[in-house]
Amino acid sequence: MVRVFVPEDGRNADNFGALVAAIPPEHLTLADQVLEIAHSGTNTASS
Repeated sequence: MVRVFVPEDGRNADNFGALVAAIPPEHLTLADQVLEIAHSGTNTASS
């Protein structure tokens, strides 16, 4: 899987790249894990 980020018209691609680069890798990993759980329909929360 590849994620491609494309800036909107009129936006500076370098600025967008800097914003994406500033996201801590741990946050990206957590977001990816959450998306996988959401797509699989798995509920890992215990009652």
